Amino acid sequence: MWIHNRLKSVPGVFSSTWARRMLAILLAVCLVIWYIGPSLFDMGRRAWNKPDLLSICLNDRLAPWLHAAQELDAVVTQGSSTPHQIPFVGNGRIGYVPGEGLYIATPDRDNPQYSSLTLKVPYDPAIQVAIESLTTRKESSLLDYKHGLFHKYICYKKSETLALFLEQKVASHRTKPSFLVQELRVENPTTSPILVSSKQSSSVTSDTLSLQTLSISFDEKNPLKEYVLVSGSVAMPDGRVIMLALATPKVSEILNIDEKSAFTFTFVTTVHYSEPVPMADKNKLESVIRLVKADIKEYFLAGPENSNLLVQHKAAWIKIWTSGLHLDPRKGLHIPHPSIVNSSMYYVLSSVQAPLHLDGTDVVKKQLAQQLRKQENCFSGHATTHANNLWPTVKQENCFSGHATTHANNLWPTVK
Repeated sequence: MWIHNRLKSVPGVFSSTWARRMLAILLAVCLVIWYIGPSLFDMGRRAWNKPDLLSICLNDRLAPWLHAAQELDAVVTQGSSTPHQIPFVGNGRIGYVPGEGLYIATPDRDNPQYSSLTLKVPYDPAIQVAIESLTTRKESSLLDYKHGLFHKYICYKKSETLALFLEQKVASHRTKPSFLVQELRVENPTTSPILVSSKQSSSVTSDTLSLQTLSISFDEKNPLKEYVLVSGSVAMPDGRVIMLALATPKVSEILNIDEKSAFTFTFVTTVHYSEPVPMADKNKLESVIRLVKADIKEYFLAGPENSNLLVQHKAAWIKIWTSGLHLDPRKGLHIPHPSIVNSSMYYVLSSVQAPLHLDGTDVVKKQLAQQLRKQENCFSGHATTHANNLWPTVKQENCFSGHATTHANNLWPTVK
């Protein structure tokens, strides 16, 4: 009865102007919430999950590589965890794995006509850099299959709104096979200078190698240039030795980066070595040291052209990939995953030399091109996609060299 009486009185409640106005306002608020409520919720969620400054810094640097990663032409590793693929950069003459060291080519034991980058040099020419005054940082790395480059990106937090950026690139140069190129770029958007500490190895892990400072003067107008010279012999597993010499620039322990500026440093290590010999040979050692000094002089006299080193390197890699090799998925059964195919081909190409793309005279290149000019036919041998040993997942440094040798011994000789 009480409820009935209350319901009868409801129409009278809205008889006043004030009550009708409040009802209209309430309905308008409900409609606004109905239409824009989800958007407001989404905006709040995005604000709650907004990436931090260092993540934004790294994402901006990695954004240009998203398409390459989707096409499986590059592999991105977030953070400082172990890379998904061994970050190997090679040119058939020298190879390098950041964090592991330098490798040189030795003849294959069973097939001496082929060589593989299996012999590790007991000296790491890497230039290690860091901004020690800033402790909050994030990093990512990237292996670029298409251009034969390893990238490492590091973002340091300076304030709530400013981050410093440091990028390292490493490449075993394609057209100059004795060059290991390390490029460092530092961007400082702050209003104060930044000190970047740099370190390089000052010792060798072998009694057969010596380390000394090499001072070279190219002309009277320029001061002496100092290099770290490592020379001696490297033992092979079969008892023979290789006479080796390498030189890398002596780097200042502190690099000063001015406020609101960016600077790029290029460090070129030149490496030469002999064919295997039964025992240490002083004459061969002196010969490879002369080659190292000649490379240093060539690099110095090149002057501004040195800024194009990585441009030349990437252009050569693009030409190497443009080989006409094609795998038709409609005709090849049991094709491995494209990521395995791309990584396998990259490690094979990184482990062999490319004579057509080396620095040399046009006459020599023309002769090589004529030797290669012949009628091409479809490969009619065994189905290479069925051979698991041709398409392995490379997880250790000693795998890529054996992988290249497997391709050379089993596939290439059959192509007529």
